[in-house]
Amino acid sequence: MDKTSIPWFVPKVSPALAVIVRNLGHKVTKNRGDVLYKSDNLFERVIYVQSGIAAKAVFLPGFDTSFFVSLALPGSLIGCIDTLYANDQLSRQHWAVTGCELLTVPRELLLKLADHDGRWHRELAGYNAGCNFADRLGLMVSRAGESERRLGVFLVAFFL
Repeated sequence: MDKTSIPWFVPKVSPALAVIVRNLGHKVTKNRGDVLYKSDNLFERVIYVQSGIAAKAVFLPGFDTSFFVSLALPGSLIGCIDTLYANDQLSRQHWAVTGCELLTVPRELLLKLADHDGRWHRELAGYNAGCNFADRLGLMVSRAGESERRLGVFLVAFFL
C-alpha cells in the first residue's frame, strides 16, 4: 500500500496485491457516468481500477446527497473493499468519472485466498484501514476552511 495518504483519493494497492487482483479479476469496461457499485448488492465484488477515474460517494442515512466523495485512480480498489472487514451501515455508490477499465473479483474469492495465507488478510485489512484513513483526511479537509483553501489543498494533493 502507498504509505502517503492523500485527501480525496483512494490509496493504491501494493504491487503484490495488484498481481493477485490482475490474475483473479474479470475485465469489465464502463463508460462515463455508469454506476460501478452500490451498497448491499446481492453479489459483493472488489473492483480494481486498471485505467480511468472512478468516484466513491458515501451517503448518510436520511440524506439524499453524498456526504463525502473521493476519487479512485488506476491502481486503486473500490467496491466492497470498504466493508470487507467492517460491516458499517453507511450507503456507498461508485461510478465512472471517465471511461474505465476495471477488474472485478468476488469478495468470497479474495477472503478464501486470504484464509489460506494470513499475509493476505493483513494486506487486505491494511488496505482497508488505509482507505478509511484517507477518507477521514479528505473529510476533515473538505469540511474545514474557505472554499479557496479547500480547492488549493485538492489541487496540491492531485498533483502529488
